[in-house]
Amino acid sequence: MTIQNMNIASAKELHHQIEVAIEKINANKKPKILTWNGERIVLTPIDGLRAARLIGQWNCLGVYGVDATSEQILDDLCVVIEEMKR
Repeated sequence: MTIQNMNIASAKELHHQIEVAIEKINANKKPKILTWNGERIVLTPIDGLRAARLIGQWNCLGVYGVDATSEQILDDLCVVIEEMKR
């Protein structure tokens, strides 16, 4: 899925979720694992109980730290969403 194929409301919502994720990562200065549950981006601490299991799942966007950009997260999210369609 690319932004061009999405409707405006969906694109705005995804951008909002990405910005919130970046704000949360920057607020506590610790990397987070980001996953996509089909509706929203979910943040998990890298030292959380489910961390190791999440990293290997198909819906894992990756591990992001304070240097993460919205473009990086959006690119990874598009890959995961595309995989969901298959």
